[in-house]
Amino acid sequence: KKPDSYKWFNSKLNSGEQIFWICPLIENNEDSALKSIKQTEQVLKKVLNARIAILHGKLTEDEKNQLLSDFKNNVINVLISTTV
Repeated sequence: KKPDSYKWFNSKLNSGEQIFWICPLIENNEDSALKSIKQTEQVLKKVLNARIAILHGKLTEDEKNQLLSDFKNNVINVLISTTV
């Protein structure tokens, strides 16, 4: 099912839409099956034709604001985030 999902995501990106992807973790945790934003970023960079960035609570306010502005202005196509 993942390859079909990636095709669908790419079709949306090719039509000018954006993706906001939420993950529960910043870094991988061996004790958890949950995916991190860093792990998700690595996968998506391989399968999506997009400008991808990550947003999380460890960034400064200026960095967060810049990423959100870039996403709003379509500089970033895919924003992967934790619940900041």
